[in-house]
Amino acid sequence: MLSEFKWIDTINETNLSITIRKTGSTITLKGCENYDSLRGVGIDFLILDEFADIDKRTWFEVLRASVSDTMGRVLMCGTPRGFGNWSYEMFLKGTQDPKEWDNLVFGKTHPKRDEMVKILKKMTYPMIPNGLKK
Repeated sequence: MLSEFKWIDTINETNLSITIRKTGSTITLKGCENYDSLRGVGIDFLILDEFADIDKRTWFEVLRASVSDTMGRVLMCGTPRGFGNWSYEMFLKGTQDPKEWDNLVFGKTHPKRDEMVKILKKMTYPMIPNGLKK
């Protein structure tokens, strides 16, 4: 199915990667169980899904440096597992340094712009992207 997309150059099912035709960029799916194996690669954009379940050393000892090398961006998403874990620590960093961190909380729907502004105004610690400020 993916091979039908004209923007894909190559698909490698062995190493779970896709190369984009126009830019030569690579999208790769990796697990974090053996986080030492993630060392040494510069990352332009990183998505950590359900990051509360990932060993925090994966971010602090390995991936943070890989993203810093390229001045890349990171999207950490998932369900917090209470207050005593590193996902909550990252949330607190977002509330303390809004210039460096953006922190948005969405429900299971995708509200329209006006509805999103209402939701953000009710948040305890809203960090509103410039495009939504009034």
